[in-house]
Amino acid sequence: MPICAQIDPLADVEEVVGQEDCLFLNIYTHQTNGSAPVMLWIHGGAWNFGSGNEEYYGPGALMDEDIVLVTINYRLGPLGFGSLENSEMAGNYGLKDQAEAIKWVSRNIQKFGGDPKMITLFGQSVGAASVMYHLKGKLAGLIRGGIAQSGSTLSPWAIGPPGAVRRMTTRLAENAGCKRKTDKEIVECLRNLPTEDVVAASRRFTLIEQHLLPFRPVLEPQGIVTEDPWDSPPSDLPLMIGFTSSEAAFLAALLTKEGSFIIRFLNAAFDTLMPEVLMYEETAPNVKEVTALIKKFYLANETITMENIAPLIDMMSDAYIVFPTYAEAQRHNGTLYTYLFNHTGEVSIASIIGTPKELGVSHGDEVPYLFNTRKLDLRKVGNDNDKQKSVEIIKIWTNFAKGLDPLSDMAEKEDWNKLSKEGGYLEIDTDQYVFSKVDDVPNSWLEERLEFWSHLQYRL
Repeated sequence: MPICAQIDPLADVEEVVGQEDCLFLNIYTHQTNGSAPVMLWIHGGAWNFGSGNEEYYGPGALMDEDIVLVTINYRLGPLGFGSLENSEMAGNYGLKDQAEAIKWVSRNIQKFGGDPKMITLFGQSVGAASVMYHLKGKLAGLIRGGIAQSGSTLSPWAIGPPGAVRRMTTRLAENAGCKRKTDKEIVECLRNLPTEDVVAASRRFTLIEQHLLPFRPVLEPQGIVTEDPWDSPPSDLPLMIGFTSSEAAFLAALLTKEGSFIIRFLNAAFDTLMPEVLMYEETAPNVKEVTALIKKFYLANETITMENIAPLIDMMSDAYIVFPTYAEAQRHNGTLYTYLFNHTGEVSIASIIGTPKELGVSHGDEVPYLFNTRKLDLRKVGNDNDKQKSVEIIKIWTNFAKGLDPLSDMAEKEDWNKLSKEGGYLEIDTDQYVFSKVDDVPNSWLEERLEFWSHLQYRL
C-alpha cells in the first residue's frame, strides 16, 4: 500500500517519498467467518516517518496465533503534525487518522473474522504514545486494552509545549515560500503547494531541530489531546507497558558516528544544549538548576568521552522513555503488566544505523521479535535463541490480546499485575524471565535513576 509522504532518515538516500493519498490499512486474517481477537499496530517513527507496510511490519509468526492483525498508515511530519495551534491549522492530523482507522476497524472487522469487542492497540515509540492517547481518549469504549512499547504520553516528545510547533510550522512555511501576513493565507499557500515541496521544506531546519521532533501533537481543546497529558485522567483499560534496557543506545551511535568532534561539542555546549536536547527548555522553572543537577547525577561533573558513552545513554533513555513510562504505569488505574526487555540477539533494529551491541539493547530492538521485516528477517539471520525468544514474546503479546494470563507457563508463578502495581516489572532476558522490584538491590541503578527524576523539578 502507498506510504504517507515523508523523508525516511533510515533510507540510503534521504529524499521525499510517499504521497498525500496514503490512508490505507492492512488486514491479516485466518478466516473471514471467525471471531478472533484483533491487534491493531500503530507504527513509530518520531511522528515523521514510517508506515504499516511489510518492509518493517510483516505479519510472519504473529499469524501463527489465532488473531486478526491490522497495521495502519497515518499522516506524518508537517502534513500530519504541523500546526498553527488555532482553528486555521489545529494539528494532530496523524492522531485523527489513527482514530478514524480505529473506528473503521470497530465497524468492519467482523467481516474479516475479527471480534470488534476485542480490539487491542499496540505500538512502539510514538506509536506507543499514540496507543496511550487513545486509551485515555474518546475512543476508549472501542478498545479492550493496549500495549505501549517504549513510549508514553508523558514522554517530553509526545506533545509540543505551547507555541513550539507553531513556531516550527511558520518557519516551514517561510522555507516553502509561504511567508504571509495571516494564518489563513499561510494555510492557503501551503495547501496549493505540491506535497513534496511542503515535506522537503523541513530539510532546511538545523540537524538538531530535525532530531528534536519539530512536528508533534499539540493541545487541542476539542480534539484528541485536550489537556496536558500529566493532568489528564489515567486509563482503566488493561495495559502492558515497558522499555528496553538501553533505550538511547541508537542515539549515542548516531552521535559517535560523527567522531570525536561531536563529543567535544557536547561537552563544550552541555549547559546550553541539554535543555533543548532533553526537552525541558520550555518547561523547567529553573533551567540552569535542572541542568546542573543532571550533569552532577549522570556525569559526576566529568566529561563525556567516546570510551565512556554510557552516562549519555542513561541520561537520554531516562528523560525520553524510562521515567515517563514508569510514571505512566504508576498512574494507571486498570490491570497492569510492566516489563523490561533485555535480550541481546543477532537481530537488532538499531543495527541498521550501526549501533554496536556493547551499547546495550536499544530502542526498537524488540520489534523484530514480533514482526518479520524485509531488512531484518529473524527467520534468516536470527540464531536459535532469537527464534525461541520470538515465539515466547509473541505468545505473551497475543495472550494479552486474548484476555488471558500473558505469561501462561513461561515464568515463575507470581502475580504479574500485582507486582506491576507495586512498582515491579518482568525482565525479559535472554535465558530467563525474572520478576524484579525497582528497589531490589540488583536493580538499584533503576531505583536511583527513577528516584532522581521523581524529585527533579523539570516541569512547571
